Parts: sequence; C-alpha cells; structure tokens
Amino acid sequence: MGVQSVEQLRAKKCLPCEGGVPRLTASEAEAQLEKLHGWTIVHQGERIRKEWVVKNFMAAMRFFEEVAEVAESEGHH
Repeated sequence: MGVQSVEQLRAKKCLPCEGGVPRLTASEAEAQLEKLHGWTIVHQGERIRKEWVVKNFMAAMRFFEEVAEVAESEGHH
C-alpha cells in the first residue's frame, strides 16, 4: 500500500471490511503514522488511536455528531 498523505487518506471512502486484508507491518504502520499528527499505535500494534481535547461538553457532542454523520454517509457504523 505504501505511506499515504493526510490528503490521500481524506479523499478515500470507507469500505466495509470483509476480511482478507493484510495487516500493515509494524514498520509500515510507524512510517504511516509519521504523516498523521497525534495518532499512536495501541493494543500491541493492532489499532491506532487519537485523542481530542474539546472546550466543553457541548463542543464534544457537536464533534461526535459530525463523526456520526460521516460514519452514516459511508455505511460504517
């Protein structure tokens, strides 16, 4: 797959995972995350994670509503 820029990743659409997709190696994942601000590898290399800080509870709710809209539009629930 190769390392992708933030712009390349933003242009992608989410596809439901049907399995059979090879996992990135640890070095591939590390190289990719060098391009992505604030993301870290967790759970023994099985997941990536990012934490956001918001001003208050209502800002957090608006953020998650926007995330939910993107997930719904891409069929990724």
